[in-house]
Amino acid sequence: VKSSLRTATDIRDGLTAFFIVVAVVADLLCFIMLIVTFRANVFENAWEVAVLRATGVTKWQLRRIVLYESLSVVLSSILLGSLVGVAIAITLNLQFMVISESGFGLLIPWLMLGVLVVLIVLLALLVPYFTIGGILRRPIASVLRSTDE
Repeated sequence: VKSSLRTATDIRDGLTAFFIVVAVVADLLCFIMLIVTFRANVFENAWEVAVLRATGVTKWQLRRIVLYESLSVVLSSILLGSLVGVAIAITLNLQFMVISESGFGLLIPWLMLGVLVVLIVLLALLVPYFTIGGILRRPIASVLRSTDE
């Protein structure tokens, strides 16, 4: 009995490690997608960025604006994704409970959730430095001339 419990624990730990690796890879891919999306958004709104700079908004303040936008998108996604994930887990667990005639038990992988949340927030903090830097290095007049507005 002890050896089978140890084997089951080893399998669970191995699967948890595998899922964490897959989640980290998925987070890195999402980070790249977040950079591409925010960069496109910033370049699409380059005229507004140049006007804000012309009115006296500093480069640091513009970086903070993009940072706040990034954090709001990421934190709302974490909240909604977690709620949807828990709802789906409860639904599947209830279905399994009906089929197997066992009791309800919901295990939330707190370690994986914590690692993902910390990694996602750290990556969201890095996004402003990759997205708005190109526009902030250019002179205001150059940015205003290069847009079609």
